[in-house]
Amino acid sequence: MKKILLIVSLVLVFSVFGSMLYACGNSAKMYSFANTKELYAFSVVSGMELALNNNSNSQLKQTQEEFNRVVDYVHSYLPTFESFLGNTTIIAPQEQTSDNNLYSKMLIFSYKDMQNQEHNYKLYYNESVPSQNNRPSRDDDDYEVSTNLIGEVVYNNNSYELNGIKEVEKDEIEIKFTITLGNNKKVVIEQETENGEQEFSYTIYNNNVEIYNTSIAVEIENGMIKFESEYEKNGQELELEIKQAEKNNNNKFYIEYEYNNQKTRIVVEKINENNSVKYVYSNNDYTVTKMA
Repeated sequence: MKKILLIVSLVLVFSVFGSMLYACGNSAKMYSFANTKELYAFSVVSGMELALNNNSNSQLKQTQEEFNRVVDYVHSYLPTFESFLGNTTIIAPQEQTSDNNLYSKMLIFSYKDMQNQEHNYKLYYNESVPSQNNRPSRDDDDYEVSTNLIGEVVYNNNSYELNGIKEVEKDEIEIKFTITLGNNKKVVIEQETENGEQEFSYTIYNNNVEIYNTSIAVEIENGMIKFESEYEKNGQELELEIKQAEKNNNNKFYIEYEYNNQKTRIVVEKINENNSVKYVYSNNDYTVTKMA
């Protein structure tokens, strides 16, 4: 099963950012992380889950094959999307004394996938501020603080190298993490906050050739969660939204996407039966059932 936290994510899709913004009404507000540690944890989990479960050979086509591919793609994001429903914290990292002499900081965090299986992570890292030479004064409108991160992600008893940078300028923040996955594969996770708007983007490289690119954003619209994603793979592009179909109903979603200038809606119903969970995806022409 493909899966992602995130952001996203889901997609995740994985903030210095104030308290949670679950606002009702007609205004749309972005999800906000409580601190940079939550942001680091979300970024790492969403990027790792996307990269380790990505199938770079898939193609999008019309008709049944296109429908199946969109379902596969969305199904990988549902853990991320569902993690936003009614939760006050997506990822809750715990900072502990580092047990690795190479790194001064250690975060421990986990998340549960759609099968309720727990995935555990450790993030070791050092943060450093580059030389102050040639930096504008604090009174300068262009004053910007940059922080370098060098670290290591431990997941499933495997270690992955992480390099990153965080830039803060007034009320704007950007982070960029590169996680090396081995076999000449890496994932680049970028997050940008500007004027209260947030976006995560993920790019997967194989032998330094881009093979996958997607971006996600989460907001509240009319009191319901909406998850937006732009997807590019093998030269093909897809824009889609996942959103709750009804207020206070976490078991029915709409997927709306545009492909070849044609808009399509898929209805997703989450069904609990016989101690298992399944998701039924349907539109006017096709139906696909996937187990959690």
